[in-house]
Amino acid sequence: MDEPSTSFHSLLSSSEDSNSDADSSDSDSECDTETPTGHRRTRTGTSVFIPHNILASPNLVSLSTRMGITPTQQSAFTEELVREVGGDTSKLALSYATADKSRRRVVGDIANSAKEAWTPPKFASLHWDGKLMSSISNQNEKEERLSVLVGDTNNVKLLGVPAYRPGTDRKSGDIISKLSVNLLQSWNCADNIKNLVFDTTASNTGHMSAACIAIQTHLGKALLWSACRHHVGEVMLTQIFKDLQIETSKSPEVTLFSRYKSNYNILPQNSEQPLAQFDITEFSQTQQTLLRKFKADAEIVLRSKMDLVRDDYNEFVELSMFYLGFQTSITFKRPGAVHKARWMAKLLYSIKISLLQDHIRQLPKGTVTTKHQPPKIRDFVTFATIIYSTWWLTCSNAVDAPYNDLKLYKQLLLYSEVNACVSASAIAAMERHLWYLTEEMVPLALFSEKVPGVEKQALACKLLAVKPDTEIIIPSNRYGKGFKKPNFPTNITEATTLADLAGTDSWFTMRILQLDDGFLSDSVDTWPQSPAFQTSVANVRAINVVNDAAERGVKLSSDFLSAARSEEHYQAILQTVEDDRRKRPNLRKRKLQL
Repeated sequence: MDEPSTSFHSLLSSSEDSNSDADSSDSDSECDTETPTGHRRTRTGTSVFIPHNILASPNLVSLSTRMGITPTQQSAFTEELVREVGGDTSKLALSYATADKSRRRVVGDIANSAKEAWTPPKFASLHWDGKLMSSISNQNEKEERLSVLVGDTNNVKLLGVPAYRPGTDRKSGDIISKLSVNLLQSWNCADNIKNLVFDTTASNTGHMSAACIAIQTHLGKALLWSACRHHVGEVMLTQIFKDLQIETSKSPEVTLFSRYKSNYNILPQNSEQPLAQFDITEFSQTQQTLLRKFKADAEIVLRSKMDLVRDDYNEFVELSMFYLGFQTSITFKRPGAVHKARWMAKLLYSIKISLLQDHIRQLPKGTVTTKHQPPKIRDFVTFATIIYSTWWLTCSNAVDAPYNDLKLYKQLLLYSEVNACVSASAIAAMERHLWYLTEEMVPLALFSEKVPGVEKQALACKLLAVKPDTEIIIPSNRYGKGFKKPNFPTNITEATTLADLAGTDSWFTMRILQLDDGFLSDSVDTWPQSPAFQTSVANVRAINVVNDAAERGVKLSSDFLSAARSEEHYQAILQTVEDDRRKRPNLRKRKLQL
């Protein structure tokens, strides 16, 4: 016996229009009516068949879960939609109980299917990040949630977001490791992990019992350490902002930015009024020579990124372009969050305040800035736009990382001629994060298009000269417990080259990424045609060096926590939403990829 269902015409015309002319052509899809002015207007519609269990449709469950539609809302909306177009709701299972039960069952099925269908990449990176959230069982209790993801540069997969109690007698690194490795084993991808991608917190990077050390121990192998380059950049900016003593308040918000936000409406919001752009004549001749070179490099990068970045990054590019005089107009976006944790705010608001300094000076003292803040903000903004922007906007590419970091370090040494305080502060921050100038990471530069051919050839010769007789399973230039932590180089100067930074441990990376060294003895000009080079470049480009995926995982886990009825249901919801976003990355587009 057939299951109950309903079939109806979803016509945008009235029922009288639909039934008045039995001979009209294509009455199932459209009808014509005369408007008062005599013009013919076509109304379109469609005939559909709705199964009785429409609320259990995987596509509808997936989409409604992603959009945060509750079972009650879905049930009520579907029932009213069917009734509005003349359907028989008695033939459909549209109750709240049905919607809720179907939703929980189907998201579980979708999650299981996603797990079965996923194939881990051959050279995978492990990402993780945590956040304190409310407990599913008791909103008044807090627990830590750890977002664990695995992937390469093409795709990153969320494995799960397990919970654990903070403040226990167990070390956080051990907890993070255990939860992460359990998920790796559950998803059958532990053997594929070659690289760790992490924020540079003490709980991750300590050399005794932190997460990176513990994960290596639990997996029983040494791995590459790839500190999130965005996080490293944040650390540098924060250090400079602090050392310049722009804001000494201990408030969670930056008072300077809060004042600007409060007075946004009384200050110019675009460049129709004169703004204080960068003026190179304020510097000495020696400084001008350096700044012109830095400025030329910044212009190339900024222009190349104008149409490739969005949101805050795009605003940073536009503000930097205007501040440095590369574009003639600008409109300021209304200020948003001003919390100290919002490090991008330090860039955006500082540039705006510096551009507006002449107008702010007209206001009563302390309205936005104090007497001593404007020159400090100016120093911060000049560095951020003319030096930092070049590094920041190109920092996410693994193969360029060693070259970019060495170039930045040398620029910071030279920048002491322009501003000794800013230079010293930036160098101090960077020397704590020379992750990509270690012996292990320098080989990545062989595959960078930014590295001059002469430097590549020198690096290749150095690698061949230090090639060990046996494969390196555990790098020797490390320190700490277990499989240990990479040592950073010391005494980098303006004369240091990438070849100077290479060593025996460079061959650990060659082994773990299965890089074929057959091209190293050839001329650089012939590398692109070498099968050994082509295979190797594909392997090395799979490595991630930014942890943005983990941050997105944290955001996803936070947004859908309240929808969960249980821990199992919560994990299924996350898999369902992630799967739907993959299939339909943009809901504004009519053509969906299902």
